[in-house]
Amino acid sequence: MDEQISAEWLTQRLRGNGHLPHAEVSSVSVAATHKHHLELTVSYSGEAEGMPSRMILKRYDPGHPHGWREGLLYRDVVPTMPDPPTPVCYDVSLIADSGQAHILLEDLSQTHFNIRPGHTRLLTPATFEPVLDTYARFHTYWWEHDTIGRADMLAPCGLGVSHEAKGEGHIRENERFFHDTALPKWIDAHGDDRTTSRQNTWERAISAWARLFEERTASGTALTLIQGDAHMGNVLMPHQEGRPVLIDWEGLTPGIGLWDLSRLLLCYQFPPGMRRELERVLLPRYQRQTEAAGIEGYGIDNCESDYRLCVLANLPHVLVWGDEVYMESTMAAFSDWDCEGLL
Repeated sequence: MDEQISAEWLTQRLRGNGHLPHAEVSSVSVAATHKHHLELTVSYSGEAEGMPSRMILKRYDPGHPHGWREGLLYRDVVPTMPDPPTPVCYDVSLIADSGQAHILLEDLSQTHFNIRPGHTRLLTPATFEPVLDTYARFHTYWWEHDTIGRADMLAPCGLGVSHEAKGEGHIRENERFFHDTALPKWIDAHGDDRTTSRQNTWERAISAWARLFEERTASGTALTLIQGDAHMGNVLMPHQEGRPVLIDWEGLTPGIGLWDLSRLLLCYQFPPGMRRELERVLLPRYQRQTEAAGIEGYGIDNCESDYRLCVLANLPHVLVWGDEVYMESTMAAFSDWDCEGLL
């Protein structure tokens, strides 16, 4: 995507999507933020009521397929949903052959905020309940939906993930990667006595995850679309009234809905007993959401079984994507949920 970000270009993109029928962009300034994000400050001439003065442009170059997946969300998934839990999207461009993408979104930085790592005093049931509800609404809408089986949704995005329901071959390929590459690398980087004593557990956990995850997902039953990289950094909380907004959908994939909840809870170091308290509140709440959405046959036993499997699945995942906090929290949950009994 070599286009220059000019007032003319932005007018063309917005008008092409029906956003500026009687106005045009008169000026746009661009500031780089982080990764693939650009902040746009925009002014208009003509009748541009309701158009924002601030936008986020996410640009992905060739060889970055995750941005293409986020583009799929905004192009194909969000437009079919009533009241989607995402920022307003003004434009999406995808080039499938190269993986290039750009996504033009509303900037919510003035009305919403992130809960950053270390601010666990804010991570109470009262905080997590609306966040869980937001994920549950998304999951139940796409529960066993035909979209899950689309070829572009099932396309692999690389190795090192343990939550993608994309078939036996993908699972077994990741199992080999976890055994042969991720685990030795983690041990080399964290080679203390505690790490060495856990090696056998991790090896068995990887094998058990592959077997159990394959069995659980093979039929396609009770699967949905998930965010994949769920954590509070990817949740925008409203300063005042309103609902949470979910951002950063590069990990969009078919999977088990409770993976998103497990990631929300396992990547933080809570005070003793707090995670278990949250699980006792949030798991029944999630199950009630599925029931209210008309989903049959997914009782609290199914909910807890899926969550337990997702706790196990976090172990190989953390070897690639995690740090010591994520690892220690996952090991604590592994013990609390008797995941040893799954091995």
